[in-house]
Amino acid sequence: MSIDSIKNTATSKPRAYRAVNIREDTYARMKVVCAELQATHNAFMELAINNLIKEYERKTAEWKNYM
Repeated sequence: MSIDSIKNTATSKPRAYRAVNIREDTYARMKVVCAELQATHNAFMELAINNLIKEYERKTAEWKNYM
């Protein structure tokens, strides 16, 4: 997944969202980015979480190779 893959995913019909406990200022910044990309919050959060998981897996592999 990339930034380009979430562009223009916004729709006019509401969708069910899962609560994500993030700071209000972080949420506000996310809303601005999603509006600029015309992306759904769900697509944005999924991309962010998947990227963090990939980074974790990469770091874990590096740590294992270091030992």
